[in-house]
Amino acid sequence: MKACGLTMSRSEYQPDFDHDFRRGKVGEDLVDSFLSVLDGSTLETKTDYRAWETGNLYIETQQEIRGEWVDSGLAISKSDFYCFAGPTGSGFVSIRTQDLVDLVLTTGRKVHMARSSPTSRDTRGFLIRVTDVVERVFRNDGADKR
Repeated sequence: MKACGLTMSRSEYQPDFDHDFRRGKVGEDLVDSFLSVLDGSTLETKTDYRAWETGNLYIETQQEIRGEWVDSGLAISKSDFYCFAGPTGSGFVSIRTQDLVDLVLTTGRKVHMARSSPTSRDTRGFLIRVTDVVERVFRNDGADKR
């Protein structure tokens, strides 16, 4: 079998229309819910220009305003999904906000981002690995028993 220029032997893939249909439905349902959420809702989109270099995404949770730390970013987000867009405009990875919160709480590393520009603020947040987001989106926790 040849797909997208890749060769796959028959032993690596065993077609089963009913099974493949059910598996594909999971993705279709997610995209449908994602698109329906967009109608009348907000979607939090972040573009991290250093994620490819560092392997991390910065998730803001607080900012300093007039010497006081206040919740911001993920801590106050009302969005249903977070999207992390690539700086080239080629695509993005989206994740349910609740899954992102869980990732931050279980794998995030606290950081303080000091800003030196008079037009920006110091922020606190967490670094999470891009691979952890991708794993959360694509993992299979045994929901698909074949």
